[in-house]
Amino acid sequence: MRKYAIAATVIPAMLIGATYAYGGFGAGASASSDTARDPHEFTRPEIASIASAYESAFSAEPVVIEVNGATIELDPSSLAIDVDEPSLAAEIAALAASPDGASITEQLAAIDTTGDLPDIPVDATLDETALASMLSRASNDAIDNPPVNGALRIANGTVTPLYPKEGLRVDVEAALPLVRDTVLSLHRSPVEVPVVTAAPSITRADVEAAIATADRLTQSDIVLKDSNGDGEIVFTRDDLRKALRSRNVDDPVPGIEVYLDRSTISRIARTYADDFDTPPKNATFSFSRTANNLVVVPSVPGQSLDVARAVDLVLAKAAGGLRSGIIPTIDGVEADFTTKDAQALGPFSKVSSFTTKHPCCKNRVTNIHLIADATNGALVMPGQTFSLNARVGRRTEAKGYKRAGAIIGGKVVCCDSPINVGGGTSQFATTLWNAIFFGCYQDVFHQPHSIYFSRYPYVREATLGYPSPDVKFRNDSSAPVYIRATYTGTSITVSLYGNNGGRKCTSSTSGNTVTRTMQWPNGKVTRQHWTWHYRDPVKDEPTTPPHAAPTTTKAKTT
Repeated sequence: MRKYAIAATVIPAMLIGATYAYGGFGAGASASSDTARDPHEFTRPEIASIASAYESAFSAEPVVIEVNGATIELDPSSLAIDVDEPSLAAEIAALAASPDGASITEQLAAIDTTGDLPDIPVDATLDETALASMLSRASNDAIDNPPVNGALRIANGTVTPLYPKEGLRVDVEAALPLVRDTVLSLHRSPVEVPVVTAAPSITRADVEAAIATADRLTQSDIVLKDSNGDGEIVFTRDDLRKALRSRNVDDPVPGIEVYLDRSTISRIARTYADDFDTPPKNATFSFSRTANNLVVVPSVPGQSLDVARAVDLVLAKAAGGLRSGIIPTIDGVEADFTTKDAQALGPFSKVSSFTTKHPCCKNRVTNIHLIADATNGALVMPGQTFSLNARVGRRTEAKGYKRAGAIIGGKVVCCDSPINVGGGTSQFATTLWNAIFFGCYQDVFHQPHSIYFSRYPYVREATLGYPSPDVKFRNDSSAPVYIRATYTGTSITVSLYGNNGGRKCTSSTSGNTVTRTMQWPNGKVTRQHWTWHYRDPVKDEPTTPPHAAPTTTKAKTT
């Protein structure tokens, strides 16, 4: 902060024959009596109190200035007025030796009670920068025709020049000492401050240069192409004009800044984002015939448009040089499920496999092959539940399914009912469920046939309809389950690949109950039971149960 001292007549104590030491007067002289204090003596705190009284007096009342016929009041309380205490002490010592010294010192000694201050020369400083700002604001308030800076008006991409004009302003440099002396005086009168004709700080040449910059920024399209040259982002001249902005600046020198608005350019770039964004692909699994095992299909990193860098590039291209470039991208966007994540679920192997046989060349065989093809390759991730009906959908003639024998009313009949379309697919359901059974996975739902067929394991089999009955299981392992379905003309095989945690399952049958015994790697053994009661065998159905079956038809699963 710059401060300016007010000139004052200061008479050093040594010139008046007094010994002065800051903090008291007449320190080397004896007092006139034991009880009375020499009126020339003031302590350091008293000098500070007197200085503070002058500072308060200078700050308390407004200073009136006249500007171009208008009267304006300035508030000096914010000018940081500071009275120099050593100079004040020296001035008071000099005045004390004068003919009127006694009355002045008595008046100073009594200011705490009277509030009266003698009008003596005081050495003080104030904040001239703040005072100059006050005078400049007064100029703006009082003068109707100040100088007008040049500028550009931009609306909807159209540039209109606003040329500068001369005007009047307060002559701050000339007014400053006049107002400053008035502020640091106890007796004030209005101060008429000088006004001068002034040129604007932003000139006609600045306006012309700004127009040239606006023309350069929007002279032609800016085209960014991808690295392969297949795609492009075009920022047309109209786009650039919509982004054109200007503003007057003072730093480092007064002028007009012309620029393209980042947010507008960014908004245009984002409209192209979908064209250049390639989402990452998660790792998955497939069956390798070569390895005869489940293998990981690696994840693929993604790519996205780097909008921030694209904006930087457009701004740079607009400023000069070639108006084309390469589209910046963010490469290597990681997939949610990476190759490493997939590999961590292994190792993988064949967990279980089951085969059933059938005579060749019948409609039901065609249906078995179709449902096998539709199921083959199904991937069941840990915690997921697989539904055969959800995977395959309704079996229809439009999908190639044929009419074949189906159980209707407790008998195998063919082939006038819609139920016959897809007949025979229960053999695939049975084969799948046995693979699930021996794979030790959690059974969610299955239902055996209402009558027994000798081609299936007794009770350990499943029928299929749409939308029910269904075959459902939950993958209760920490690895995926891959379902592979293969067939020949006379057999269907379902194999499950994954990692069931080392569980091993065996089957035993007692009467109408099938038990699955599950051996865990830690030695624990668990058992699950499924009980089913078939109808009486139908005479015209060539089936022979392995032992007598109860005649009840109610199903029970445990």
